[in-house]
Amino acid sequence: MADPVSEPTALARPPAQQDVPRRRFGIAYLTLAAILGAAVGLIVVLAANGGKDSGPVWSAWKPTDSTVQTLDQIAKYVGPEYALPSGRQLVGVLSSPPLVQGADQAVPVRAIAITSGVPGRSANDAQFYGAADAWTYHLCGFGKNCAISEGKASIERGQLLRREALELALYTFKYEKSVDSLVTFMPPALGGQPKAALFFRRDDLQSALKVPLAQTLPPPTTRLLPGRMSANDLERVREFADPHVYSFQFQQLADGSAILVLQPPTAA
Repeated sequence: MADPVSEPTALARPPAQQDVPRRRFGIAYLTLAAILGAAVGLIVVLAANGGKDSGPVWSAWKPTDSTVQTLDQIAKYVGPEYALPSGRQLVGVLSSPPLVQGADQAVPVRAIAITSGVPGRSANDAQFYGAADAWTYHLCGFGKNCAISEGKASIERGQLLRREALELALYTFKYEKSVDSLVTFMPPALGGQPKAALFFRRDDLQSALKVPLAQTLPPPTTRLLPGRMSANDLERVREFADPHVYSFQFQQLADGSAILVLQPPTAA
């Protein structure tokens, strides 16, 4: 691996006074009517929202389509936020259901397994997740095998890639309720094959999904470059992304489908 990711939100009634002039009664009635109108308006708003305050907006941007189109929109929105020092986009973001390219055609991934990678451990010790509620993103550089062909791999570039993977995951889990597992494949080292991925379950990011996105990953004011991430961004990457980096391989099953096997990179 080239770096830690292996590139890869009471009204008081005035006392009655018999000598109050008629004109003051008129003003009082007008004021009361205005307050009553505002109260009716508030009731209508609350009714329209099921009686609940909708709270702060989670993100300034949100996808407008649904299902697969939602996920494609997220990929197209997030990708251009990240760039190389030259200004060229860091990676393309490819969005797809879990598949692996076989000799002649794409093969569906039936399940995702997380193993310890410790020698002597049985496969029965793995955690298995069905892939029916899973989705994948491929962070693909513009070199061979999706490698980033410009510049050298570095820790800073790896951190930026993990921030991008985290942002993709947050948008995905927030706006596409059918997805509960997400695999984001990292670009490989130049001249190598992809071998690192981030795997998130919805519950892994639950605390971040409950607060506005800007509290976790403030929107960048310019395109993000390697080595230019804020201290907050670095801390969020360490908190939410680093624990979910794995090496991966695919294993074919008897029915022709595949299983994605993940293990901690230190065990690879």
